[in-house]
Amino acid sequence: MKFIKLTVLLLFLFILRSYSQVSNIWSTYYNVDTEDEAYSVCPTIDKGCIITGVANGYDTSADLFLLKLNSNGKVQWTYTFGGKSTQERGYCVRQTKDSCFIVIGFIEINYTYKIFLLKLNSVGDTLWSKTYGNGVGGSVIETQDKCFLLAADKDTLDGRYPTLIKTDSQGNVLWSKIYNIEEPITYSVMEMSKGNFIVGCFGYSLSEQKHVEMFCTDESGNLKWQRYNDNFARIESTIELPGGSIIGVGSISGHQESKLRIVKTDSSGNTLSEKEYGMGDNTYSDGTGIELLGSSKLIIAAKSKGYGDIISNYWAWILETDLNGDTLWTRILNNTGTNRAAGQFNSLGKLNDDQYYTAGKFFDKTIAFNSDFWIMKFK
Repeated sequence: MKFIKLTVLLLFLFILRSYSQVSNIWSTYYNVDTEDEAYSVCPTIDKGCIITGVANGYDTSADLFLLKLNSNGKVQWTYTFGGKSTQERGYCVRQTKDSCFIVIGFIEINYTYKIFLLKLNSVGDTLWSKTYGNGVGGSVIETQDKCFLLAADKDTLDGRYPTLIKTDSQGNVLWSKIYNIEEPITYSVMEMSKGNFIVGCFGYSLSEQKHVEMFCTDESGNLKWQRYNDNFARIESTIELPGGSIIGVGSISGHQESKLRIVKTDSSGNTLSEKEYGMGDNTYSDGTGIELLGSSKLIIAAKSKGYGDIISNYWAWILETDLNGDTLWTRILNNTGTNRAAGQFNSLGKLNDDQYYTAGKFFDKTIAFNSDFWIMKFK
């Protein structure tokens, strides 16, 4: 393993689309092996951050990886879970109320993926780990009653379906519910102030003959409503506004393109506003993270990619919008001209109203198929 020291990468990457009020505090990358990628970042109580993802993701021996940074971007500890001939990935990490960390993803056992939950203490020592049947874990939260709620895609004899699993503080199952959405990708889960759960996803409802981008359950996992669409739309991250309305960010697909999409709904999933932003034909854009700025603005992380050279055609975005999704400013980080690198953002975390973390992957054009963890702190 080698650590590439803290470096300001964005001096040559930043392209301003408008007069931006954002500035980066630091930007760093971490190289474990070939094709490293951060899927989730979470600010921590010491004002640093914890990141999970995959090391050596290009290979069948991919490992679940965790990286703990302090507030200045210095490495405090790392953690690797996996075997030489198996695949493991961490898709979501959270800090718990007892200052520990909970991670969800999957591990491979006997050539089968298993939903995997891992708890570590504040310095990266394993406290316990659990599996919950065949499938892939997508997101986890600690609930108001100090339990854990897992959002995953579970494999059954009839196919793959989204599932919610509530456990106690030791990972023991309290209840589990499967929902009739086919071929899903479950991105996120959020607990509402009144106890309902909101799941951001992509899937298909055979009964409605429509795609599903978000659904809501009560505190026991009983389905309350689903939000449908006809255009391959997905919700990847959500927040709740004061008063109970919901804002989700994700994408919507058209002919040879997809657009960043911001949707505001009431507490029953009915549309209040909807905005789309694209990079043009033959480009694919996704909103990957959303956080509230004050009481009237949103910070959004997003990514785009185009055809051609895989490295030259990646962009990372940061946007600020109002609560209806109208853009106030956009900053795009792109590989242009003779620049050696490009990347994308997969996650966004709010430290406070003035500071945020984002994480994803960073390409080096001089090394084929090489990407590193990329973490940025900005204000």
